[in-house]
Amino acid sequence: MSTLKFVKVSEIGRWKPPQHGQRWGNWEFDKRRLVLTIGRRKWFEYEVDLETCTSGSEILDWILQVAGKGWVTPEDIGYLVEALGDIGGPMLQGNVCPGGQNKEFNMTQHIKSGN
Repeated sequence: MSTLKFVKVSEIGRWKPPQHGQRWGNWEFDKRRLVLTIGRRKWFEYEVDLETCTSGSEILDWILQVAGKGWVTPEDIGYLVEALGDIGGPMLQGNVCPGGQNKEFNMTQHIKSGN
């Protein structure tokens, strides 16, 4: 797993969404369909639909759904959290769960606008 990343305030305005095909461990970003996919076998793939990531509770629901799969490793879960953070950018926590308060967040609009 990667190390903790600190973001400078000056970098927040320069956030760009990850590129199509970018990987975090076994997870891959499909920018065209706005999903994160994980595939363990050629015939099996699991997707996290980023368009449904509209609040902190929805994002947590995806993390917990994935964590409940018997074939998912702790590393896979960690990489999923990292991917969601990278895709959401440095503004994700402030827009989704500031101070632990659940808020609405439009991940799709955020990705498409590049802001």
